Amino acid sequence: MTETELTEIVACGETSKVQFKELLDNKDSIAAEMVAMANAEAVKSEHQVFMKILK
Repeated sequence: MTETELTEIVACGETSKVQFKELLDNKDSIAAEMVAMANAEAVKSEHQVFMKILK
């Protein structure tokens, strides 16, 4: 990732795939957010596969 790419990501703000943290003092909270992001991406992938099967 280039500095320009990172700057663009930061400029867009938080999304379902991008989260900013000032402190990483709660491991459980960070882990829960990572799992939620991974699950959301997995559901999206499963939906895409399902839609291809239906076509």
